[in-house]
Amino acid sequence: MSLQWAYVSAPEAVGPRRGVVRCARDVDRVGEGVGEGARVSPGGARAMGGGRRRVVVHVAGDSTACGVGCASSAGTSDDVALDARSGTLLDARRRGPTLARSFAMGVGESLGADVEWRALGFKGADVAEMRRTLVPALRRAIDEDAGVRGRDAAASTSSAVPHAVVIMCGINDAKRSILGRTSAAFREELQALVREVREVVGEECVVVLPATPLEAATLFPPPLVWVATRLNDLWDEQKAHVSRLTKNVIFVSKPSLESMRERASKATGRVAHSISLVCGDGVHPNDVGYDAWARHIAEECAPTLRRALASQSGGE
Repeated sequence: MSLQWAYVSAPEAVGPRRGVVRCARDVDRVGEGVGEGARVSPGGARAMGGGRRRVVVHVAGDSTACGVGCASSAGTSDDVALDARSGTLLDARRRGPTLARSFAMGVGESLGADVEWRALGFKGADVAEMRRTLVPALRRAIDEDAGVRGRDAAASTSSAVPHAVVIMCGINDAKRSILGRTSAAFREELQALVREVREVVGEECVVVLPATPLEAATLFPPPLVWVATRLNDLWDEQKAHVSRLTKNVIFVSKPSLESMRERASKATGRVAHSISLVCGDGVHPNDVGYDAWARHIAEECAPTLRRALASQSGGE
């Protein structure tokens, strides 16, 4: 007896791959996007005009980083995102990857900072492919931002190097286990990837390795869902292992489905148990799911990022 099914992945998000979330000092949640190719306001870890800080974050890695499952012109019409200003729902088409934008919003709220974000995602990439594609893309992004700052006299002293890099990975490596890929091999590749990212961003940048809440996926029927979830947990355990080996590398455990739905309920006003967290392909989050996941990641890594920023600025 065998089991077969056809899986068609959702498209990538349409819209900007970079932006700025502006955090007003007297407002808990205020955001402002900057379109792709637009000039990003300069900044660094130091306080800017009005006493606000500027933090730079990159969300990088697999299809979750490039927004597969987000609402787009090629996606489903009922997908929605959260408005950065009010937390209300809106048409999310052409809003770009929700995970990176919402992570920036969560960091900004926790730190009281303006947050400049980038999404560097590669659909279908495993960690070995990320070493070939992500590391050069990260270097290009930093060089590009350094060029923007170099042309702006007011920004000439600020750094283009990110203060945090979130690496989304593991699912594509786990899928390759049927071809003989082991969790130990994944751990070795991930260690190498973190080391190579470190060579680009430096030792003070916080590298974040989030676990994946695969339980939210609706594609897998029982008992396949139990096998897929356990396999995913094995790969997440390797992320936790890698995080213990290197300074400023943190592992973020996965949120429960209940906590994700509670976050989504507070943001949307919907009844928690009625909220869907995944898009039509049954695997990738929708915008509401991405937002809840991103807020969890931001909340968990904010204390480490706060300490790192304080260390970099001499306790300012």
